[in-house]
This record gives sequence, structure tokens and C-alpha cells, in this order.
Amino acid sequence: MNVIFTASLFIVGGTPGGSTKLEWGPELPALGRRNRLFLWEDVSAVEVLRIPAEIRSFFEGKRFSGASPETLSLAIGERGLALDETALVGASPKARAAARAASVPCFYLASSPAFPAAGSFPAPGDAEPPGGENVFTSVEEVVNAIWKVNTVERRLFPIVTVGGLLLDEGGDVLLVRTRKWSGKWGIPGGKVDYGETLKAAFRREAREETGLEVLEARLVLTQEAVEHPEFFRKRHFVLVNFLGRVAGRHPAVRLNHEGAEYFWGPAEEALKNGGEGAQRPLNDPTRVLITQYLIIKGEKLWAS
Repeated sequence: MNVIFTASLFIVGGTPGGSTKLEWGPELPALGRRNRLFLWEDVSAVEVLRIPAEIRSFFEGKRFSGASPETLSLAIGERGLALDETALVGASPKARAAARAASVPCFYLASSPAFPAAGSFPAPGDAEPPGGENVFTSVEEVVNAIWKVNTVERRLFPIVTVGGLLLDEGGDVLLVRTRKWSGKWGIPGGKVDYGETLKAAFRREAREETGLEVLEARLVLTQEAVEHPEFFRKRHFVLVNFLGRVAGRHPAVRLNHEGAEYFWGPAEEALKNGGEGAQRPLNDPTRVLITQYLIIKGEKLWAS
């Protein structure tokens, strides 16, 4: 995995919580044994000198400068890093915006204050990220998240995932287009964390990928995708599918780095116009889920 750290994570002195940033020191060599680590100097050259010397030397030859968010995309392209194998670790709104622009995940360390470079970041009211995508409160949590990705990506075994069809108050369903499923349209979802219930995982994934809160959830069916040709890499998924009720009529959606665009519409229309060559072709698992939803649509879907 390619892990890009922002220089502002390591700057000590002059900011509250500066000592917390020093905890990265002993963790970096361990991470470097299984990952390619880079440093994005997202602050001025003068501020870079405030990074501890041992950390600067650790990243020697793997540093790139440029404080604007656009430099992250340029650096990823220049180094030929695969987007699906790259993530950014940062603690500022600018880092989050840069990761979104580059279509890579941001491991956001909320407990470490953003370096207050004048004019570099949004207003103080925007100091924390909107939503909960990859937000962590300690260095240990970020390190554990990176190790989890290493484990999942480097070992072949069945992976339990959750996903669901979100329904608004008018009964329309939400579809999201993602490059991970060959650019086809599907549903929000992802891997289940250790110790997390399936329903809790579905609510979390829906929140992270759409910004929407699932008010009620109903388990619908389980599917299996063994090295499915539509998925961008070989994986064996156990797909646990839900229906989820959200508030409002066509509520605004906030996509994370995985989603390219979204659409609200009737399930019947989505299925009818979801074939190959259609305006919104569906991936196979989503087609199966929508078909099952239409079978039970007349039933009482929710407990309340």
C-alpha cells in the first residue's frame, strides 16, 4: 500500500497537542516494511524544518512539496501510484479535500490539530470533517487501520461485506456509480469491521459513502461474488444486503472518494433501464437485490 503522510502531522511546537505527533516516530519503520511511505510537504519550506530531523531523514527521497491540494494528484500521477492502493494520512480540511480530489481515501486524524498556516485552510467552523469517513482519534487507530488494509489486500479469503438499497420517503431508491464495479451503478456498502454487527456496519457504510443516516434497516438476502468479472480485482465476497430507510424526499448525498455520481429514482425504472448499454447499467449484485426488493415491495418493510 502507498501511504502518503502530510508534513503538518509531524510538526512539533507552537501548536496544542504537538507532543502527540511525535508518537509517529517509532511507528514509521514498522509501517515501512509492508508499505511504501511518502511525505507531502503541505506547508512552507520554513515550517518543514520544524519536523523532527529523524522523521525528515526517514522520508529522504520520498518527499514532494507544494502546499496546494492539487499537488497531491500530480505527485500520485508522477510516481505512477495506483489509486486503489494509495491513501493519505492527514489532520486538516485541506488534506481531506486533496484526498477527495485525487480519488484516494483520507485517514483523518481528528485529535491532532491542523497546522494554522494563514489562508491554507477553511474557516474555523470547518475544522472537523463533515461525516465520519476514516476519522480516527489517535495515531494507534490510524496505524491499526493501515494494518487492516494490509491484511485484507494481501491475503486471499472470503470477505464479509454489507450493502443496501436506500429508500427515501417517496419510495425511490439511491444508486451510486463507482469505478470499483467497472463504472457500473450499485449501492453503498463495504467491509464489516471486527466486532461490528452487520446492521451497524451497514449504517456506518451508508453514512461514510453517502452522508445519509439509515433510520431503519431490514436484512433482505445474502449473495456471493467469487472473483466477479465486474469487480476491479479478484476477490471472494459474501454480500449481505439490506434495505435502508432514510429521511426526506431525494435527500442530498455527499459521496466519498469511491463514488463518482448518484441518482434517485423508482426501483422499477432502475431495473428496466439498468442493462448493458443503458444510461445507468447496474452491476449484477445490485440487479439481484432490486429484483428481490420488487418482490417484497408490497409487504410491511419496517418494524415501526
